[in-house]
Amino acid sequence: NVYQLVSGYDHDEFRPQLPASRELAVVLLLDALRERMIDETIMTMQETLTAAPFADVAADRWSAPKLHFAQQVGIIAGDNSGRFFPEAELGRAQLMAIAYQALSYGVLQDFGRAISLDQIFNSAMVETYNFVDVPNDHWAAGIMPIMSILGLAEPQDFTQPDRFAPDAIARRDYTVATAVHMIQLMYTAMPEAVGSDTSTS
Repeated sequence: NVYQLVSGYDHDEFRPQLPASRELAVVLLLDALRERMIDETIMTMQETLTAAPFADVAADRWSAPKLHFAQQVGIIAGDNSGRFFPEAELGRAQLMAIAYQALSYGVLQDFGRAISLDQIFNSAMVETYNFVDVPNDHWAAGIMPIMSILGLAEPQDFTQPDRFAPDAIARRDYTVATAVHMIQLMYTAMPEAVGSDTSTS
């Protein structure tokens, strides 16, 4: 727990194989994002809320401030009825989607413009995978190659390196590993932010 991202259950047990809840995943990935951002003050969040961020997330729920922030900046969204299902388990591809959105938001804030994640992060030391179980018509097909290049998308079982198991439940250990890998990503360069140059768009 180098980055102080998680705390254990009673008796300092982490229980890595338990499913991660949707709210836990968002909280961990937001904490990781704040660790890696150039200006952490951008992610200053309200400590208390006066209104519920989602229909099923009370304003005084432990995760509410971070869920509210993630919703406001477009990292997460509720369903058509405004619910988030905070205690529900999430799939591995859903975890990758939240991480992708979080990193995209961080890059936008750090540099003032959207930059493709596979172009801005150094992935030279990462082993990449081509997952046959995420076909072109899968909803996450567009992000999975990038998340593999970044080293965040890894096989569920390394004896089957071509299978990601996108719909399998994301366990706590993989969720934390994803957050840690997010922090450890290094920019390939530090492009000037929009507004610091005189070029026109």
